[in-house]
Amino acid sequence: MTSEANVRLRIGADASEGIKEINKFSSGSAAQFGVIATVASKAFDTILSASKAAFKEIIVGGASFEQKIKSVWAVTGEGKEVLSSLEKTARDMGKSTVVSASEAADAMLNYARAGFQANDITNLMRASIDASIATSTDLSIITDTVSNVINQFGMETTEASRILDVLTM
Repeated sequence: MTSEANVRLRIGADASEGIKEINKFSSGSAAQFGVIATVASKAFDTILSASKAAFKEIIVGGASFEQKIKSVWAVTGEGKEVLSSLEKTARDMGKSTVVSASEAADAMLNYARAGFQANDITNLMRASIDASIATSTDLSIITDTVSNVINQFGMETTEASRILDVLTM
């Protein structure tokens, strides 16, 4: 019987310690809730601000993308039918790689300024983006390098993958 009374006394003591802890937490929880609410509110404000900036970038970036594609088309001097092909290529690169369509359009403009026509630019894009990603090199550096090698050595744009493989070894 003594051991049963001892067990009841221990359980009661352990339970009363637990109740004391719960009471401590409850009395401080209102203040803690206030702190949590303040932190959550600030986090929400930050997320909202970032979202606004991202949407603004999407809208402004979209207009910029259209202008970049038209610039590529204008520099190549080719017919109007080429415009939609260039746009499709840039958008496809934006969908299938980590490079945005706008960044792809920048690379296309670099190639156009180096004297390449739309078909050549399309041939160069995938290999250039892949090399940029693989080497963590800015795409504009890749386009400049490939343009220089092709023009200097009289190579074909279809050899872009081979050129970049050699340069990245």
